[in-house]
Amino acid sequence: PYQPVKLLDRKVIMNTPAYTLEWVRFQGRFSGNNGIIGGYLATPIGGPNQKPTVLSMMGYEDMNASFGITNFPYPYLNAYGDYLARQGYIVFMPYIMYPFDGWGAILQARTNHQKNIWQFLLPFYMSSVDFLMEQPNVDTSRIAAYGLSYGGVAALYATAFDPRISELIYSNP
Repeated sequence: PYQPVKLLDRKVIMNTPAYTLEWVRFQGRFSGNNGIIGGYLATPIGGPNQKPTVLSMMGYEDMNASFGITNFPYPYLNAYGDYLARQGYIVFMPYIMYPFDGWGAILQARTNHQKNIWQFLLPFYMSSVDFLMEQPNVDTSRIAAYGLSYGGVAALYATAFDPRISELIYSNP
C-alpha cells in the first residue's frame, strides 16, 4: 500500500538564473537500504506551474558533474542535467551508493542468490517516483525515465514496471 513520502532533509546546493538545485533525502515506502533515498533535485525557475519531469537513472558515478558543479573533477555527458533543467524540466537524480554490478554481486552473495540488483533498484526508483508525484510543481502525467548504459536498462525496467512513468529515454550502446 502507498504511504506518503517522509521528507528528511532538503537544502539548496546552488541557485542559477534558470533553476534551483537542492539535495533532498526522504524515507521511501520500501524497506531496502532502510528506505532512505537521497539525490539532487533541479527545479526550473518560472514557466508553467506544472513542469515535465525527468527521473535520471545515472547511478552513483559523477553525479555532481551532471549539473556542472565545479568542485568535482569529472565531466559527465556535457552536464545533461543542467541542460534539461535550463530547458524547463524538473530533474531528479537519486544517489545510488554502490556501482550497479558490484552491488548486484554483493546482494546475490549475501542472499544465497535469492535476490538480484533489480530487487533493490526497482523499489528504489519507484520510491523516487513517489517523491516526484508529491511535488506540487511536477506534471504527474509527464514523468520520464532517463538512463545511459546500465542506467538505460534501469530506466527500461522501471518504465515497464511503474505505469506512472509515461516516457522513456533509453541509451545503451
